[in-house]
Amino acid sequence: MRLSLPKNTSHWRLGEMQEIHLDFLRLAADDASMSDCPGGRERLFPQPLAGKEELLDEEFNVDWKELITPELEMQFAGDVGVVLSDLDSIQPVKKTGDAEVKFYRLDVQRAHGQAWFSTLNQARLLLDLKYELHDPKDAPQEFTVQEQAGGEDDPERLLVLMRYEFYAWIQEWLVRNVL
Repeated sequence: MRLSLPKNTSHWRLGEMQEIHLDFLRLAADDASMSDCPGGRERLFPQPLAGKEELLDEEFNVDWKELITPELEMQFAGDVGVVLSDLDSIQPVKKTGDAEVKFYRLDVQRAHGQAWFSTLNQARLLLDLKYELHDPKDAPQEFTVQEQAGGEDDPERLLVLMRYEFYAWIQEWLVRNVL
């Protein structure tokens, strides 16, 4: 897969994608869903002053839950909707050479970069929480996918880590080139 910024355009491109890339991108919306992730709501919408007992104000926390949290939820849902809508525009690309391999391209408006970043970030946070990819006490440390996957005996965990790293790679590119 290749990420690029075509010159003099208002979009960025995901090109030379194969089916596995499309599958991972389509799974991002599901990965970003809190519905099957215990603790997801608490991870994405923590109390603003958590851990600072001397600053806790019950009225402030109630206001936060009533006023800010619903707005954040709507923003996250809107971002996922943008990504899903963009994915409807995937185009097959003819590639010379191996006729067995199909390639695809997706042009995304630059203005959608933040929605993509947000969706992929939410997906990564919830994958990490759901599959315990990192020790919650520690910041994520460098690791190889094979080390974290628990060996070849756990193919589901390996695929989860592959998606996690795939999303991180796109996010890094978005920060450097689009946002």
